[in-house]
Amino acid sequence: MKSFLQRPRAFTLVELLVVIAIIATLIGLLLPAVQSAREASRRSSCSNNLKQLGLAMHNYHGAKGRLPPGNKSFFSSTGTVTSPNVVFLLPFIEDRARADLYDYKKSWQVQLDLVGQVIPAYQCPSDTSRVMEVAQAQAGDRKGSYGVNWGKIAYVTQFNDTNAKAPFKANYGAKFAEITDGTSKTLMLMEMIQAPSEQLPWDRRGRIWNASGGTYQISTNAAPNSSVDDVSSCADRPEIGLPCTNSTTEKDYTLASRSRHPAGVTVAMCDGSVRFVTQEIDLATWKAASSINQGEKETLP
Repeated sequence: MKSFLQRPRAFTLVELLVVIAIIATLIGLLLPAVQSAREASRRSSCSNNLKQLGLAMHNYHGAKGRLPPGNKSFFSSTGTVTSPNVVFLLPFIEDRARADLYDYKKSWQVQLDLVGQVIPAYQCPSDTSRVMEVAQAQAGDRKGSYGVNWGKIAYVTQFNDTNAKAPFKANYGAKFAEITDGTSKTLMLMEMIQAPSEQLPWDRRGRIWNASGGTYQISTNAAPNSSVDDVSSCADRPEIGLPCTNSTTEKDYTLASRSRHPAGVTVAMCDGSVRFVTQEIDLATWKAASSINQGEKETLP
């Protein structure tokens, strides 16, 4: 009697479709979890950047007796040259070589070999690292994801404001003793989005090397990730979270804190602590956190 090997039964089309549907469902369930885990990792890296920058601010204060200025003017044979806040932190974020090469008596615009390079501590992994279009005048500088607390008012107004000072303004960085509201209650650094600028139209938001207004000076005039327009030399891009009113009047410039994180922004306080602030925060509380000496009772959650 002959024995025959039984051939295995193949899957039917219906069975294959069922298996594919199950796999697709599992992928659909897992994908949000994977994306959430990736964003959590990026947000953690962003927080670590701000901790590093906050520590650098404290080390600068320890060495100089006050926080680094929002920007600082230097006088040379060719006129007044203004350097941005970032350059004063370089020695304290393990970038001594670049700090030694930077010439305070020259404009950053003629030092593109230095200002065009990435500073890792200034790059949030949820954001896109960008450079101003080198084909345009005064460009080629690398942008960053973090700006300084410029208070709750417009750029130039902050210059002469003695009643509601922020920790930073032109030619000024606060002493910790001046922050009578408490360093744990006062904002120091906030996130900002690096606006696309590789092609026209021009947008200066996120330019950490450009000491002019509307670049890295963050105001609490609007809540985090607000739909309220920034005012700067900019392009209106509300579809990517960057609404803006283009203006050439620097005294009116204001920038809201913005990020690519869902539902809020990461900030560093003047005591060096880092926290995540939701975009639903009460605006009065947000504004109160930007002044150093108003005695407000509101505190960030």
